[in-house]
Amino acid sequence: MAVSLAEKLTASLNLETDLIKGSNGVFDVELSGKLIYSKSDTGEFPNEDSLIQKIRSDHSMG
Repeated sequence: MAVSLAEKLTASLNLETDLIKGSNGVFDVELSGKLIYSKSDTGEFPNEDSLIQKIRSDHSMG
């Protein structure tokens, strides 16, 4: 999941990604130090395409 999302973020938004190993099911996505998505808040992994669209619209990328 993380690798796939990192690849999509790079391809779709030309973002540099860093994967940081966590524990206890942590899965967070940050952009410029701001938390964009947290699995601990939702209880599930993000839909990759929806997350990319959210980043595009919230941060005027695209």
